[in-house]
Amino acid sequence: PAALALALAAIPLWTAAYAGWSAWPPLASSWHGHEMLFGYAQAVVAGFLLARLRRSELALLLCAWVAARVVAVVPDPGLLLAAAGSLFPLLLAVRAGTLFLPTAKKGSNRLFAPIFMGFLLAEVIYRGGQLGLLPEGERQGLMLAVDLITLLLVLMGGRIGETIEFYYLDTEPMLKVIIESGSGHAVDLKPVYTYP
Repeated sequence: PAALALALAAIPLWTAAYAGWSAWPPLASSWHGHEMLFGYAQAVVAGFLLARLRRSELALLLCAWVAARVVAVVPDPGLLLAAAGSLFPLLLAVRAGTLFLPTAKKGSNRLFAPIFMGFLLAEVIYRGGQLGLLPEGERQGLMLAVDLITLLLVLMGGRIGETIEFYYLDTEPMLKVIIESGSGHAVDLKPVYTYP
């Protein structure tokens, strides 16, 4: 429900800003990328993996997630607000760690906690760039989050299907990678040539 609410609110706002009808939210591609990865994708993943939480835990995670969405639209958040924006990934990492590390029967399930810790690191790097403390921090934080989402797709894909296909569009020629879901093994890597 949180990811759905974000999509219902963000798409019209982003469209209005992009079309020039509104100056809010600020037209920064990093804002859009941040909300897609840390807002929408993390809400979907948290809902999928942490489905059986107590109401108090769910309320705490939801409040932290909403606070992070509010901080995301502040143009110059300052250190205190940036720390508040990092609270959701922190709580998610702690909860995933306490849930998956002690009870994981499969080795791949033990990777969920470090992946969520990686999301916290990506958020901290992003916020460091936003505050001017890390050059290229916003971009690096977003790229790390993309890599972590891809890793989650590979790990979770074993529960859903046989293989996952990725296309790396920014290479010449474009690369198609087929990954065997669940194991994380690349089973096929081939160039895909496109002609104008």
